[in-house]
Amino acid sequence: MAGLALFSGLKTREAEIQQIETSIAWSDANLANNRRLEADIESIRAARILQNPFWQTVMPNPQIKLSVLGQLQQTFNDGQEQNRLEGHQGYVRSVVYSPDGTQLATSGDDGTARVWDTEGNQLAVLEGHQGHVWSVVYSPDGTQLATSGSDGTARVWDTEGNQPAVLDSHKGPVRSIVYSPDGTQLATSGSDGTARVWDTEGHQLAVLEGHQGRVRSVVYSPDGTQLATSGSDGTARVWLVGGFDNLLAKQCDQVRDFLKNSPSVQESDRDLCDGIETVANASQISKSSLASSLVAPSKVASLFTKSSFNQALNQATEAAKLTQTAATEDQWNKVISHWQKAIDLMKAIPKSSPDYATAQQKIGEYEKNLQYAQGLAKVSL
Repeated sequence: MAGLALFSGLKTREAEIQQIETSIAWSDANLANNRRLEADIESIRAARILQNPFWQTVMPNPQIKLSVLGQLQQTFNDGQEQNRLEGHQGYVRSVVYSPDGTQLATSGDDGTARVWDTEGNQLAVLEGHQGHVWSVVYSPDGTQLATSGSDGTARVWDTEGNQPAVLDSHKGPVRSIVYSPDGTQLATSGSDGTARVWDTEGHQLAVLEGHQGRVRSVVYSPDGTQLATSGSDGTARVWLVGGFDNLLAKQCDQVRDFLKNSPSVQESDRDLCDGIETVANASQISKSSLASSLVAPSKVASLFTKSSFNQALNQATEAAKLTQTAATEDQWNKVISHWQKAIDLMKAIPKSSPDYATAQQKIGEYEKNLQYAQGLAKVSL
């Protein structure tokens, strides 16, 4: 009896496959003859047969399911576009919906990004890039957009096309850009082998170095405490970049010994990292502990600034040392790299810092040294 039941089931299944295939064929024919309702009915008929429990549990057929799904999609859209966004002169490189779904933004080879409503009406043209605009993204709250371009810059815009910030520290095309989940930071990836972290006013917060080649994309973790990058060197990498406790712990791990032991540190700064956990411990601290932090905001700002300033001095010192013995192109390129890092770090010092005036002076000095090293690198070719 069981054998007869199975045989009967198989026969029924074969007949239903034939019915599904027939309905799909009739649906296609009706679409071709502009009979939309009839096409819809046939695709629904095929889908209803597929909902038979026998199909779902006993002998599912993924291929026939895909065919029915494809037919439903085709009849729903009628195989045609709903709207066309026309205005770019050349390739359109990317498109993205706003968080609320009421707008779209596009970027193109004509050096512009554009904002549209979902009916295809152009609302704004974002002009400023001097070259291809590779990508465009909305901020999480939908009030801003950010673009990345082949001109070596990323830019922040409002939805009307005003440009409040330019992010311009990359040395080559900026391949991608992304907002942090809370919208307070952005991250970019570039052909210069780096990813960079910024605030929304255009201040560079961090440079992520390690890839041996172009960094093609960058993405934040859902909690905003990490970044992941992908590169042309065949690697993807994960970086600790966000979260108050983690960033503070990371910075303190870098300067803790320096604060305690260096004679150049002011006595009032020696306790900046007292009570701050190491990175390993800080990663376990819940976000709710932020409100009870014992570190005053002024000290936090001072710590970040002092760390950047000291790192810049260290890079400059190393560049000066290497200059004494540099002779080959590779050796001069190392000198150039250290001077460039020192310049970038000094540029990250905010105007509110007591080191700002000194940093500006150092930038001028370091740029002259950089040009000197670049000249000698060419001579040594």
